[in-house]
Amino acid sequence: MSSYATHFSPPSMGPLPPQPVTAAQDPPTVLAYHDAMRIRAAATRAKTVFPDVVGEYLHDELVFYAEVGYRLERGSRMARLVDRVMTAPIPGSP
Repeated sequence: MSSYATHFSPPSMGPLPPQPVTAAQDPPTVLAYHDAMRIRAAATRAKTVFPDVVGEYLHDELVFYAEVGYRLERGSRMARLVDRVMTAPIPGSP
């Protein structure tokens, strides 16, 4: 008796078509050192500029963005947040 494998031959499908590259497959880029330091400075400043929980939340979000979030988001929302935090007056200062 012969085996099933010797009698069965799958149809030839040819080469697979190229698949579109999605954002999730893009290789992560490296955040420039000066950008990472500016974001971390804004994170530290957020605790001083904004009161209590808001400052803590902004700090955590900015630190996360500096570490890994920049790979997920390519928009300018975080850049605007960093600019806002860095230009906001410190409460109680002249």
